Amino acid sequence: MLKNSKFCIAGAAWLLVLLSGCKPQAETQILTIDDTPKQEEQAESPTYKNKKDSCPRLVQKKVGSTQVLRQDSMTGKSCDYFIYPYIGDTVQASVSDSRISLTLVRPNWHDFANGSYQVSDNGRHVIRLQYDAFGSKPPVMDYVIEIDIQPAVN
Repeated sequence: MLKNSKFCIAGAAWLLVLLSGCKPQAETQILTIDDTPKQEEQAESPTYKNKKDSCPRLVQKKVGSTQVLRQDSMTGKSCDYFIYPYIGDTVQASVSDSRISLTLVRPNWHDFANGSYQVSDNGRHVIRLQYDAFGSKPPVMDYVIEIDIQPAVN
């Protein structure tokens, strides 16, 4: 009889363990996934949404003109502009927003804050715009870039 009572107690304990594992607990947390767009994406202007991945950009001047004036927006930390000047040309660049630094990064490094650049190499030249100010960068920066490519004087 003692064996049967031990067996019954062990069976009841085992049944209790099984039943407690099956019932839902009140402390269960529900994981929610937030799939709403980030604040930066919501802050984008409607005109820029179609240009999401438009950096880098190719700059082409019109025939008979030396100057290119473009109004653009930047959402990342930097944006590159590609130009293809001839050897001997003089390149001058400026940007309307003083929080953006303007440098030539390829084929040579040049800071346009120090003046114009005399082209000495063939091929692609990369002008980089980069956020360069204290404080946090706004999600979208609108600016006007002016690139002036003067032909070499013979």
